[in-house]
Amino acid sequence: MNPNHNVNFASSIERQIASINVSQNLRQQVLHEVRIAGQIVGAVEWVCGRFKRPNADVFAKPSPKY
Repeated sequence: MNPNHNVNFASSIERQIASINVSQNLRQQVLHEVRIAGQIVGAVEWVCGRFKRPNADVFAKPSPKY
C-alpha cells in the first residue's frame, strides 16, 4: 500500500463508522482497532516485499564468519 492508499482507506472507514449510530466511546475503540489492523497489514506487505526481490539479502547482510 502506498501512503495515498492508506489515507483513502482510513478516511473511507472513518466515514462509514461515523454514519453508524453508536456511542463515541465505541466509535473510538473501533477506530483504534482499524488502525492496528492497518499496521498489521503494512507489516505483512513489508515482509512479502522483502522476499519478492530476487538475489537480495532478506534481512541481514552476509558475514564472513558464517
